[in-house]
Amino acid sequence: MIRPGLIFKGLINLIYPLYCQTCGLKLELTNTRYLCESCWNKISKNQPPFCIKCGMVLPGSVEEKPQCGGCSKKDYAFTQAWSTGLYQGILKECIHLLKYNKKVFMAAPLGKLMTDFMNRYLDFGNIDLIIPVPLHPARLREREFNQSALLAEQIGKRFNIPLSLNNLVKTRPTKPQTGLSGKERLANIQLAFKIKNSSLFPEKNVLLVDDVFTTGSTINECSTALLQSGINNIYVLTLARAN
Repeated sequence: MIRPGLIFKGLINLIYPLYCQTCGLKLELTNTRYLCESCWNKISKNQPPFCIKCGMVLPGSVEEKPQCGGCSKKDYAFTQAWSTGLYQGILKECIHLLKYNKKVFMAAPLGKLMTDFMNRYLDFGNIDLIIPVPLHPARLREREFNQSALLAEQIGKRFNIPLSLNNLVKTRPTKPQTGLSGKERLANIQLAFKIKNSSLFPEKNVLLVDDVFTTGSTINECSTALLQSGINNIYVLTLARAN
C-alpha cells in the first residue's frame, strides 16, 4: 500500500521537482538528504585521531593523549571540541545554502552528519543541555533564523537532550568573522556574550553547537561566559572545521 504522505510528496515533486542541491541531479521521492548519493559521499568527514582539546584531525601516528601544536599555545575555556567535517567542497556549499540562501530544510541532513559523528565518536550520555551559539537580535531579524539553533534542534531531537535557546545571548553586534585575522577575530568578538540567568546552569555539562570552527574565538568567548555561571564542562561540536 502506498502511504498518503508519499503520494502527496509525489504530487508536489511533479510541480517542484526534487533536485540535488549541489549538482542538480533529479532525486528519488524518498531522498531526505536533498543531495544525490555521489555528492553526499564527497563530504569529507573527520576521523580520529583528534586533538584532545580543539578536535583538529592529527596525523595517524600520535601519542596516547594527542594535542595539536596550536592548543599547546592557547588556553581555551571549553573542555573539548570536535568538528564533523572539513569546511570545503560539498559541505561548505551546504552550509552556505542553509546560512545564506535560507534553505532551512538543509538543517536536517546536516544535523544528521552531526548526530552520526556523535554516535561514532562522542560519549553524549553525560550531556545535560545543548546550547547553540546565539546571533545578535539585529542579525537574527535580518537572517530570520539562527543556523546553529537549527542544527542544535536536530541533535536534541535525536538524543532527547533539552535545549537552552535564550539564556546565552549576544549583547552587541560584531563584524562578520570571515576575512578577519586571528587577532582581529578575537578583538571583534571579545565580551560579546553573556548569561541572562546563571542559576540555570550550575554543575551542568553542556554541548555548545555552532556551524563552523575557524580560530575558535567565537566558541571560546561563549565558553568564557558560560563558565561564569558554574557549568562543569563545555563540550563543543561544530558542523565543519575551517583549518
